[in-house]
Amino acid sequence: MRGMGRNRVHYVALALLACAATAPARAQEAIYGDFGVTLGQGFDQSLSLGRALLYGNVEAERFQPSYPLYLFREYYAVITPRTRLVAGIMAESVPFASIDECMTHLNAVQSYIGRFGVPRMTAQSDREVLVQVEQGNRAAYLRCNRGQNVRMELNYVDYTLLRQRDQEAGR
Repeated sequence: MRGMGRNRVHYVALALLACAATAPARAQEAIYGDFGVTLGQGFDQSLSLGRALLYGNVEAERFQPSYPLYLFREYYAVITPRTRLVAGIMAESVPFASIDECMTHLNAVQSYIGRFGVPRMTAQSDREVLVQVEQGNRAAYLRCNRGQNVRMELNYVDYTLLRQRDQEAGR
């Protein structure tokens, strides 16, 4: 049964890539962020619902956007400690019953990051599937991950600001 799940993920991933390859070309937007939070800008502290500790001991500010996406329930902004600039934004989905169910939803919302360019698969296993678009020092990606629960993440990152965050934190 376990091998069948891996094959299903493989076939779904191939379908995802085929859809991206046949999508009509359109002007791409710059990766700026989402949910009322912009990469590289100061974080509006009035949006904060408190701090959270994300995977990898990354501190983030929880916030609730004015217009949340239908599958996503938790929203976080990763902030540089001193300058308070937004280095990353993450939306976390509701839990799914299986990685296959998560992949089905990932396929449905991949066009959301497709506005930044053609999404490409950068990781695929029976524990994780990662599809991303990169633009210089920024990236937008969708990830299905099997941790304690199966969830999908929508992430926006500015790698330069993530390095700055580490420097400001003294790491």
